[in-house]
Amino acid sequence: RLRDSSALEPLLELLPEFRARHLTVIALGQLGDPRAYGPLAQTLQWEHHRHVRDAVARSLGQLGDARAINLVLPLAQSEPDLEYPPEALVRLGALRARRVGGIDFDRARPGLGECQQGPIRDDWNYLNRTTCKTRRMRVRVPLGALEDDGPVLAILRARRADAAQPVEVAIDAGGARTVTLDGEWTSHRWEVERAPRRATLEIPEGVVVELDHLLLVPAKDERTARLDVEARGG
Repeated sequence: RLRDSSALEPLLELLPEFRARHLTVIALGQLGDPRAYGPLAQTLQWEHHRHVRDAVARSLGQLGDARAINLVLPLAQSEPDLEYPPEALVRLGALRARRVGGIDFDRARPGLGECQQGPIRDDWNYLNRTTCKTRRMRVRVPLGALEDDGPVLAILRARRADAAQPVEVAIDAGGARTVTLDGEWTSHRWEVERAPRRATLEIPEGVVVELDHLLLVPAKDERTARLDVEARGG
């Protein structure tokens, strides 16, 4: 937490210790020393525990090294139980590089308002950079394009902001579907044959929804599998 670079070597010495590995990985991300990139990337080659792999994705996002996109992208594609890969892709600039499509809700647009940093309740919780709240029953947003056209996995992270009771929200992003939102941040995933250029949300009257991101992640194919192997040093 002190973010003193002299902590790097002691933390790296702790990485082989399983009982300390999860917190060690988190601490390396918080430390922000770019020299931690290599050890974190190597950890993904052999680490099979879900919570540690999720922490590695989180920390790679904090380090901000764009090389990590090739490491985090396969996690978002094939490990749906991990929480942090989508946010890490946003932090790593994957949207700007068109490695993923979609939108990071970082500023007001028609139908959106009250965009703000956070929330970050403490250092151990989700690291979303910005969120925006809805102010209309119908919200239509443009989605950034991918460098390659083809099947994608849509990942929406959102919550109901005005109450804890579940509510159904209709979303059309390459096909109509309904997602159930309550007061907790949750991620919803579905497959789309071709990346859409816009998304429309239909929200019940009087309900306020808070949006984090809607990402369009390329479906895993031979190309992304090859990038995964190359990123791991195979």
